[in-house]
Amino acid sequence: MLDERQRRLVEDNMGLAWYTAGISSVPLELEEKISLCYLGLVLAAGDFDPDRGIRFATFAVPVMQNKILQGLKREKKHFGVISLEQPAGKENGGTLADLVPDPGHPFRDLEEILDFQDAVKRTGRELSGKKLRLYQELLRNPGLAQKEYGERIGCSQSLVSRWMKEIRQKLCL
Repeated sequence: MLDERQRRLVEDNMGLAWYTAGISSVPLELEEKISLCYLGLVLAAGDFDPDRGIRFATFAVPVMQNKILQGLKREKKHFGVISLEQPAGKENGGTLADLVPDPGHPFRDLEEILDFQDAVKRTGRELSGKKLRLYQELLRNPGLAQKEYGERIGCSQSLVSRWMKEIRQKLCL
């Protein structure tokens, strides 16, 4: 039970509880965070010692933040465990793992991918003859040696090297 001084601390600092809940980035509903902050405020009022030389707000905020984190921890116990092999949807047939971006992939967002696809199409339209055949081979069989590309399209390795540089410049890579 709170004495009069402690009750007064709680009443005077209700706004601090609202503020603390509002600035918290913990993924809980605001009402839940406010409720947890009120609880933390009451606990802080019960434990606060004015003789220690710190302001009540300085003492209470970490107590309220801790209560919010404890609430999140309690909520997480109720979350279901899902597998990345679980289907992502009915229409595409992929799994959740297919939706997780690969951090090592050079394209991290859709806009970059679309920009690159546009560059690939534009470059394909700008090329002709053996350069176009080289470009198509590069897209179909990435990672071959320049000599192998040359053998496939009927030109020298040095010419393949020069054309590859030109293609990279067209793609802005």
